[in-house]
Amino acid sequence: IITDAPLAPNPMYEGSSLCRPELCKLKCVRICPTKAISTPPKGLKCTVGGRVFEYSKTDHVRCLYGILALVKGSGGRGHVDIPPGPGNLGHLLEAREQQNPLDKHFREFSYGFITGDFCGRCLHQCPAPKFKEA
Repeated sequence: IITDAPLAPNPMYEGSSLCRPELCKLKCVRICPTKAISTPPKGLKCTVGGRVFEYSKTDHVRCLYGILALVKGSGGRGHVDIPPGPGNLGHLLEAREQQNPLDKHFREFSYGFITGDFCGRCLHQCPAPKFKEA
């Protein structure tokens, strides 16, 4: 939506850190079936409103193997081997040709109605909502 309406910003989040790697032992990194999430010291930082936020670098091409259900552990029925190193878009496109036909049809015909993508293990299994204020 594009508007020129005057909008008041929401206040910045003031609670404790949402990501608590000292408590979860980087569960998102450990459970990612594509190994797309970096671990510190490769973490990144940004400053917003005077607060520093740290986050891991995500290899979006490697992540797509999971989203497209191309690897074991991503919710699909098949598995292709991901080459070592950073994601390779050319290989990903070739791997899509090897996708299990049931997974392919499920994604194509139910997108936006039942599910959009597979995987999401990093988000679904993140224990952050269970942590108490520190």
